[in-house]
Amino acid sequence: MSDQPDQLSRPEPASERGAHSLAARYGRRALILGAAAAGAGLAADLVAGSAAQAAPDSSPPVLLGKLSSTDGSTTVSSKKANGLVGQTRTTGFSGVAGLDFNKTKGSNGVYGQTNQGFGVFGIGIGGGNGVGGHSNSSGHSAIFGVDSAASGGTAILGQSRHGLALHAEGKVKFSTSSGVTIVPGGQRTATVQVSGMTTSSKVFATIQQAQSGVHIEGAEPGTESFTLTLSAHPSQPLRVAWFVLE
Repeated sequence: MSDQPDQLSRPEPASERGAHSLAARYGRRALILGAAAAGAGLAADLVAGSAAQAAPDSSPPVLLGKLSSTDGSTTVSSKKANGLVGQTRTTGFSGVAGLDFNKTKGSNGVYGQTNQGFGVFGIGIGGGNGVGGHSNSSGHSAIFGVDSAASGGTAILGQSRHGLALHAEGKVKFSTSSGVTIVPGGQRTATVQVSGMTTSSKVFATIQQAQSGVHIEGAEPGTESFTLTLSAHPSQPLRVAWFVLE
């Protein structure tokens, strides 16, 4: 996801045919921003005599319960409240739905941007989850976090006062902070390169193939690497699995 502000004004073409098919599958009202957002706020605006800005002469108006299409962007702005509110009370539907019909990479179903807060913020109340992610494409992720800060950033941060900050059901993979190294036969030590590692890092190592009288005496962290030391010279190459924590 790009962090460039100009994405907010970039045209977002959509497949009209795809929108019609999704409307038939999920219900037309679930796909129209503002269809379920009437609520008390909109009613109050109408009573107060507030009017929406008219669409350009060449564009049709946005109507509740109808499919609206344009080649440009539709912007709703507020200086003192939420720019746009979507509500639903029907199981299986969403207050706001964002759909991306682009057949190539580079666009988003929902895009959020902020200067000081959260680009996207979710709260789970009464048994719900704050933010959910789902993917049914092999090789892709349900939730994808990228940190591009020069230093000190975090791609995904989990905090919990009384529960679990991270709970994984299934295997866990750490691509650059874990691996397997081979200690050559007849050699007691081996140096393993680990990008970003420091002398304060914690190293865990375990022998993958038992050899009588040979065990790990130490795994000493260093800058960009750590050093394995065995209790004795292995009679043949020895596989050692390792894992580094900060």
